[in-house]
Amino acid sequence: MASEVSRAARMNVLFITPDEREVYARSYVKADLIHLPALAVASLGAVARQNQATPTVLDLTLADEADRCVEDHLQRLHPRWVCLTCMTPTYEQAVRVARLVKRCSPESQTVVGGPHVSFLPHEALDAGCFDYVVVGEGEQAFAQLLRNEDPRTIAGVALRAPDGSHQLCAASLLRDLDELPIPDYGLYPLGSYPLSPFYVRHNPAVWIETGRGCPFRCKYCSKGVHGSRLRNKSPERVVSEMRQLVGLGVRELFLADNGFTDDMRRAERICDLLIDARLGCGWDCVNGIRVDRVNQTLLDKMHRAGCHQISFGIESGNQGILDRNGKGISLRAAEAAVAMAKRAGIFVWGFFLMGFPDETEETLRDTIRFATRLPLDIAKVNIIIPYPDSPLYAEYAAAGLMHPGVSYREFNSNTSPRQIYRHPSLSWDCIERSQMRFYRRFYFNPRFLARRVLLSAKRGMLLRDVRSMLRVDWFRR
Repeated sequence: MASEVSRAARMNVLFITPDEREVYARSYVKADLIHLPALAVASLGAVARQNQATPTVLDLTLADEADRCVEDHLQRLHPRWVCLTCMTPTYEQAVRVARLVKRCSPESQTVVGGPHVSFLPHEALDAGCFDYVVVGEGEQAFAQLLRNEDPRTIAGVALRAPDGSHQLCAASLLRDLDELPIPDYGLYPLGSYPLSPFYVRHNPAVWIETGRGCPFRCKYCSKGVHGSRLRNKSPERVVSEMRQLVGLGVRELFLADNGFTDDMRRAERICDLLIDARLGCGWDCVNGIRVDRVNQTLLDKMHRAGCHQISFGIESGNQGILDRNGKGISLRAAEAAVAMAKRAGIFVWGFFLMGFPDETEETLRDTIRFATRLPLDIAKVNIIIPYPDSPLYAEYAAAGLMHPGVSYREFNSNTSPRQIYRHPSLSWDCIERSQMRFYRRFYFNPRFLARRVLLSAKRGMLLRDVRSMLRVDWFRR
């Protein structure tokens, strides 16, 4: 009997995602937060099945007693591998969970991946609770670990040598994304992830990616996982993946891509296939697409193919700020893109940023004026955070602007980063006041209110929207 348990345990893989509730508790607008099944975990879960392992997912954000849930899963599964993924604000949570795993199940091998540890793999190894750090895209490296290949020879795997030194075999990017297995969302209880009508028309919703990489050079972005080279799944693969997800009961899809429309001919081909397929599933470009990579024909097709909403990364209302920070778009293109999307019948978000290195009080006012002038359905403005591995982080670190000893939990885009760094030209009071002024000017603009009342009444959500407005502290500093 013991040998049977041991054999089964060798095949068990436990994926744990850290609890996000404590990290994002101080977020300004709670309704702005999305928690869905992790795409990376669903993808790695499919890799585990391909390699004759049995995956189990534990999402601690859904757990009432996180530590006890971890202990119970370890005791029941005796997993050979315990895998965690994290972003910068959830890194410390991942470390805490990994240390618990090492105390309760020292025979389990701990693996961590995700954006943060891809930037800082040596720091993760120094934490002393991770046996392996997977840098960059993890599917191929994880498959090799499961096949018991020598980890010292696996591209993208960092580990500690017996003498305590760190070894890292350089990561490589996947060339053909069509070779990836379709993410296994069957590992998740999809009914446990309902989203507000603020985001979706139909639940359940999940993330899907149609491509990886971003060739553009915004100085405030980092590309430590998917790199700068755009690699796309074929249109046929994308539609096949969507069809399989619909078969699981998924009713809306959030595109995780940074550049779904960067190749506009491919995007049109996907739309043509979706129109023919009639899957009955909506989809949304919520991660943001570029205003200079759309046209009216494409947007019309996107709407016909089931696209309910898109987000444009506009960032600033000052052309000089956009030019100097590598965005590479024009304000004229932003105005045209929003107008075209509205004509196509698509719900439009606008994403903005404040606190660029060369920001002034006047450029902040330019952003407020520009956003208010656009016929957006929703606008969101964050204060820039220099994440590790971004050019901006290197610039601020060299200038001595980064505060030492800051908890990674502070790297939360939904709060002020005043604890993280000193802005080179503006006071934090000025930047934070401008952020709240942005929201007041945009959401209390008579033209926006008229548009929103009509839309809310049409969707039967007027009372819900009024309650949401009343819950926001519009005069917080």
